[in-house]
Amino acid sequence: MVGGYEWKIWFFPNGKSVGVYNAGQTSLYLALRSNTKDRVLCLFEIHLIDQSGKGNHHGRSLFNTFPPDMTYFTLGHMDGLFYFIKQDCLEPSDYLKDDCLKINCSIQGLISRIEKLLLKNNADIFVKVAEETLIVQKSTLAAHSDVFRSLLSNAHQQHNEIVIPDTKPRTFECLRLVELEICAQVSRLVWST
Repeated sequence: MVGGYEWKIWFFPNGKSVGVYNAGQTSLYLALRSNTKDRVLCLFEIHLIDQSGKGNHHGRSLFNTFPPDMTYFTLGHMDGLFYFIKQDCLEPSDYLKDDCLKINCSIQGLISRIEKLLLKNNADIFVKVAEETLIVQKSTLAAHSDVFRSLLSNAHQQHNEIVIPDTKPRTFECLRLVELEICAQVSRLVWST
């Protein structure tokens, strides 16, 4: 249980697909296991632990990426490494000890329902990106973007919605993360497994 949700780590020693198997690779994924309709926004890192003590762990971390490569998890959604590590490299490695692997996964983020609570009372504009509508604060958008500052000037103040048709919701999330960081200073959920 992490952040109020059940998670599952999937390791596929023969890869997750025929192509990965034929390439002699393994696959490693994180999945949301809880039966929920929530979309859980988070960053995660997942590593095979070097059991020799040398600290040469192998994996993926999204904590230090810019822009943050956050993932929305829904029930059954998996994200991770399709081509994780070559099968023939795993057996003689320091990752495998007594026929066991140790996998470490850390999850950091904001649950979407908490996000809604944080923004509900302060949000004052809707931003429609493709088919997704996001609730945000005009002041935050204006403070961090000259384009939005101009768009939200007095001449446009009566508008309660901005439509951005030529971008993807995931792209806009980076700007939205600035707003969430302000909220996060007060209420950040940090989870680790």
